[in-house]
Amino acid sequence: MKRRHFTLIEMLVVVAVIAILIGILIPTIGTVMEKVKQSQTKAVINSLRLAIKQYESTYGFLPFTGENADKSILYEPGSPTNSDYVDLLTTLEGSDTSLNPRGIKFLDLSDADYDDAWDEELSVVLDLNYDSSIDSSLIYGAGTKNTEIVIWSAGPDGDHDSTDAHADNEDNVNSWDK
Repeated sequence: MKRRHFTLIEMLVVVAVIAILIGILIPTIGTVMEKVKQSQTKAVINSLRLAIKQYESTYGFLPFTGENADKSILYEPGSPTNSDYVDLLTTLEGSDTSLNPRGIKFLDLSDADYDDAWDEELSVVLDLNYDSSIDSSLIYGAGTKNTEIVIWSAGPDGDHDSTDAHADNEDNVNSWDK
């Protein structure tokens, strides 16, 4: 009985087909992973927004309201941690009783760090003068928003300045897009 062996050409064809399939698959995996990170960031934004709304429902006003002007808590890429962002998170966690006198836990920081999927802080703007309008200059020219809370991430490129004509901000993740 004669045994059948693969020829060199058959082996090369199989290797070429596998290489082509891997070449098609790798960009697809990268795209899927970016979508997963955007979804994770959107979930963090939604939970932070919900915690701020629960704070407002409990106390009747937004955190930092005593400042009487829209509060801009913006993260600048490359800068050290924003103390206002840390104050907001500790207030919502209940550990800062100067702004949360009852110490109510609206966020659990032991489960999450409330950064985006690219390990950067989120940017937050609160409408502390309650005119139901956040000016576009506070959210890098993204247009005036008729809401009390705006939260966004600069996305994977770390650039959220939409006033820059060369900036492509399609990767930003924000609370105003559904």
